[in-house]
Amino acid sequence: MSTFDVAVVGRGLVGSAAAKYLLRDGAAKVALIGPSESSSEDVYGCHADEGRITRSLDVDAVWAELAMRSQRRYASIEAESGVRFHAAVGCLAVGQKRGAYLEAVRRTAARQSVRLEELDERQLAERWPRLRLDATLFGDQDDLNDDDDLNDGDDLNDGGDGEARVTYAGLYERGAAGHVSPRKLLRAQLALVAAAGGVVVDDVVTAVRKDGDSYAIFFRKGDAATTETIRARKVLVATNAFTNFFDLLPRRPKLALTTQTAVKRRTFGFDKDDDDSSASASSASERRMPSVIVKAGSTAFGSKPHAALDACYVLPPIEYDDGESYVKIGHGTFFERNLETKEDVLAWYRGEGEDDRADLDALLERLFRDPSSVLKGPLRPGDVVRCVIPKTPTKRPYLHTFEEGLACCVGCNGYAAKSSDELGRLAASMLLSRSRSRSRLENNNNNNKKLVDDDDDDDNKLDDDDKKLDPRGSSSRWGPNIPDDAFTIVFDDE
Repeated sequence: MSTFDVAVVGRGLVGSAAAKYLLRDGAAKVALIGPSESSSEDVYGCHADEGRITRSLDVDAVWAELAMRSQRRYASIEAESGVRFHAAVGCLAVGQKRGAYLEAVRRTAARQSVRLEELDERQLAERWPRLRLDATLFGDQDDLNDDDDLNDGDDLNDGGDGEARVTYAGLYERGAAGHVSPRKLLRAQLALVAAAGGVVVDDVVTAVRKDGDSYAIFFRKGDAATTETIRARKVLVATNAFTNFFDLLPRRPKLALTTQTAVKRRTFGFDKDDDDSSASASSASERRMPSVIVKAGSTAFGSKPHAALDACYVLPPIEYDDGESYVKIGHGTFFERNLETKEDVLAWYRGEGEDDRADLDALLERLFRDPSSVLKGPLRPGDVVRCVIPKTPTKRPYLHTFEEGLACCVGCNGYAAKSSDELGRLAASMLLSRSRSRSRLENNNNNNKKLVDDDDDDDNKLDDDDKKLDPRGSSSRWGPNIPDDAFTIVFDDE
């Protein structure tokens, strides 16, 4: 029976990052255990795709901080692994001009010193003429729900026929914002784990049990009838959506599992326009399609009765393994469905049950003012991407130590990809119970700032003024701008 200093259960983005930092922080023998993308029909991950948005603009300062710390290391991860996974194409947040969403993003950006460019509807149309980035995208005619108390009349224009029309605006982030390939990021982290001497075990862990002064980790080998065991002095569980379906933790974290559907469509014509020799390089870069998040409020859209689509996100053309480039659109909370059992989750991943591909495809076509000029059709069965989001009541991940030697980092609410390197680092530090001084942690962050291009340093840096904005976070165990209670766990039995 093999014995390790640390076993990390879950070989996704957070688990692989944690394993890397454990090895770098002095753990001599580390096992990273979990199935590969194609080796299991019993466990699925959310990293089997080529596009996730990365951004510092956020309504939550903690998620913004996690993203900023991770973004500063993207270049070093790419350089050390030889795997490129990051495209700094920018990110655009669009919503009602004085609505709750953009106001929250502005507040967080000010707190984190994230530089954003504000654009009105006319400027949005001039910058990205292909895209419909105004209230007509959803037919958003009224100020609704949580935006009501923040609108003072500035959001309403006369639409020309005497009818009031909601006014949209955009907040545009440059720097490291854009998108990452979760599949390639995982490949990069696994390469670094292997280079540091870590052992990767391609299998599903079924149980973790305390046994004397160490832990026994049980996993299937090949088929369900065969069980093997390894031992580890410490264990980190980073299994996310499947956490409560196996005997991994002494208490069940409270996780609500919801479905997420995305639709991707093949594209053409983007490269030619973006490389137009008649335009300057800077102008072409400005016109390049960014990652886009649209928060509508709650507006009538879709085929279902009383539909109220609250948000969508869109990724610009990204090349997939088949050599084709795709744009991808996903939804907010309206199209989500709750999943209760492991069988429900597996059925969803297998493609069973109804999804909302038709409405999402219609919205994607509506996003482009001339969809026939950019989208290849029609939608094919393989163009639908499904995953499962584990949500927490706090809307933040749980980083929790159950006892000396057993900890978890789970419940990432669908936001982990961009921030996974920092989440893994914090989880590794928590597990090893290293009492890092503030200066040591800040030195680590400052060293990583050098990885950002000089032109982008001012967009993202954390200086002394930033730290003064969050007196709790500056002395927190998690480092500047993250309070001690940011990742507090909630249990099912509470």
